[in-house]
Amino acid sequence: MNSLQFNLATRYILRRRRQTIICMLGVAIGVAIFIAMNAMMKGFEVKFIDETVEGSGHAIVKNEPRETVAPFLDKVYGPNTTVDLVRQKPQDKVAKIRNPEKVMHVIRHLPGVVAAAPTVTGNLVISYGNKETAVEVQGIEPREAVRVTSIGDKIVEGSEGGFERLNSTANGILLGDGVARLVGAKLFDTIIVTGPTGTRTTSRVVGIFSTGVTPVDYTRTYMLLRDAQVLLDKQNIVSEITVKGDNPEHARALAAQIEEITGLKTESWQEQNQNFLSIFVVQQAITLIICGAILLVAAFGVFNILTMSVMEKINDIAIMRSYGLTRADVRNAFVLQGLMIGIIGALLGTGLAATIIWAIRQLKFPVEGLVKAQGILMAERPQDYLTAVISALIITFIAAFLPANRAARFNPVDILRGRH
Repeated sequence: MNSLQFNLATRYILRRRRQTIICMLGVAIGVAIFIAMNAMMKGFEVKFIDETVEGSGHAIVKNEPRETVAPFLDKVYGPNTTVDLVRQKPQDKVAKIRNPEKVMHVIRHLPGVVAAAPTVTGNLVISYGNKETAVEVQGIEPREAVRVTSIGDKIVEGSEGGFERLNSTANGILLGDGVARLVGAKLFDTIIVTGPTGTRTTSRVVGIFSTGVTPVDYTRTYMLLRDAQVLLDKQNIVSEITVKGDNPEHARALAAQIEEITGLKTESWQEQNQNFLSIFVVQQAITLIICGAILLVAAFGVFNILTMSVMEKINDIAIMRSYGLTRADVRNAFVLQGLMIGIIGALLGTGLAATIIWAIRQLKFPVEGLVKAQGILMAERPQDYLTAVISALIITFIAAFLPANRAARFNPVDILRGRH
């Protein structure tokens, strides 16, 4: 595009200032809403993923094979075989990881693995006074657990010593702050813990942690590995191995590698939280649809103003064509007019978005849903700004090209003769 086309576009923009400003504001608002809504939706997702990954490890090795072997009868007689089984005796066998020390030794020496820690998991009922609630317990070795999870850094009461307090306190227990709130227990209180087989004991609350993820804080507790094994009637049993890798984004590949070597079912953090991640995908799609609709409305404004501009300047177009301007010159002048509106509007929108995000961050109030926070979480990302600006420019270019192409097709002779 040459200087003549640029001068024409600038003159046309300045001649209809009010309509031009309205179009620019439409683009700016669309860009700002696109960026701000993405930052808002992404903020809760990033918080959930960060706390989940760091609080639960990157991968969990389970006490079961990944794939169930095909039934023997299917192999012999073929699939869909119907057989009546009489007096089938159920098997009462506790699932466990065989030779966990050897398995952990192998895992720890895999490339990309930072640490691996043994865990026994199960369900307990804790009671304090006349209140009780069902919880998940994780039996851990404190010195190993601090290497694979950040829960030790999330202790809000009894933080001195963190996980290590479990080693120095008989039947000590760490509670999520939601669990503590449900039963009314406080630091150093003695609570009653009941295992699934009816085994009961008293435990002392040596710490209360808060990850900010509601499903974790309202259900999870930690005990020393040997104490949890006794309560769960799983003496000398390790039911899971928690693995931390050097990059959470590579957790799927790491889980597949561990699974192939050990033959044990290994779930990455993405697989464990697939339901929540699916919700975030749907949420992001809805956000993009809404923001795209707003940008389309802004594009219709650009289309409208350029269509009116073309119709008002038909005679000018005929005169310019008669002086030697080509169809491309006319088309480019009007396209450039639309792009200038889009560029200025997009830049104004990025500034408005940054202001909106800053203002929202200043609002402090308790939020408790899937995650807990003080105020609305905002995740400001450069790619969101870039995506919004590029989207705005593409949409305004398309909106500008249609009337510009129409202007270029006008025949100057027909215009001057009044036959346009």
